[in-house]
Amino acid sequence: MYSRQKTCFGPQFRKTVRKSNFIYHKLLPMLCSSSLGLRKNLWQCFIQPLFEFTLPLLSYDETVTNVVKLQRLVRKSFRSFLSLSRTTKIQDINLLMSYDVCRREELVKYISTKKWECRLKGESYNRTFDKNVCGLVTKCKNLVKNLPKEAALYSNLLCAMCPKCGRRRMDADHLESVHVIKVDSLREAVEKVHVLVDKGMAKCPRKDLTLQLIFLPQRSVY
Repeated sequence: MYSRQKTCFGPQFRKTVRKSNFIYHKLLPMLCSSSLGLRKNLWQCFIQPLFEFTLPLLSYDETVTNVVKLQRLVRKSFRSFLSLSRTTKIQDINLLMSYDVCRREELVKYISTKKWECRLKGESYNRTFDKNVCGLVTKCKNLVKNLPKEAALYSNLLCAMCPKCGRRRMDADHLESVHVIKVDSLREAVEKVHVLVDKGMAKCPRKDLTLQLIFLPQRSVY
């Protein structure tokens, strides 16, 4: 029974769901008053390792549905930690999360296979000297770093329904084309933050206030 929970996707997936929900509710009081950077760090520390145990099972499971279910669970857990709306675009979540399930599964499968082959030969595997690992590792910039918690509020506003148009989202394209209101998309706002940081604003004692001003003035538009 115990081995079946570790070697079958269904039991392992359900266990991951329960543990991720339990950890989220325990950390919820802290998440409400934390910046987006800290929220992502907590997600990477407590939630992301749970998916690492499920990734090897995808290599021996040809069902596409299980891959989709795991991708949805990863996005859902990340969205919950960052307090993002359910209607947040998948592109925006992937932009902030920087975690690709398929690419990560290929890396875990390759390293696990190499470790087993070296173990059969009585050797130890060191990924530092393996040139093939560099092609599988995708280094992405942490775009959530230095983002204040107001960024989540701004993202949720862009995903809300327009009160004048009914069933239309108040994203940047809709506001500019229909209501002639120019606002930054989430990607543009995040890029502004990193431009300020790259210019040396990290040495400013009022850094948090300056970063909040990127998002707060645009809230009055709505």
